[in-house]
Amino acid sequence: MTASYLDFEPRIADILPLGREVLSCSPDTPFEVAGRMRAKSVSSIVVIDEMGPVGIWTEHDALALDLSSPA
Repeated sequence: MTASYLDFEPRIADILPLGREVLSCSPDTPFEVAGRMRAKSVSSIVVIDEMGPVGIWTEHDALALDLSSPA
């Protein structure tokens, strides 16, 4: 039987460039984490609490913020 692309189950490790760091932060991390994202040339960061991953914060989320007035 010939293997096909349907038999291949890619993993994240197969897709990430070798040595690429996955950034993470806690939910109470200040907004300045955007600078860390920019410095690493990534557009998202995994948000993790004591129980594990709780979400992902993206460049799109940052751009959607209205910083012109306090919350």
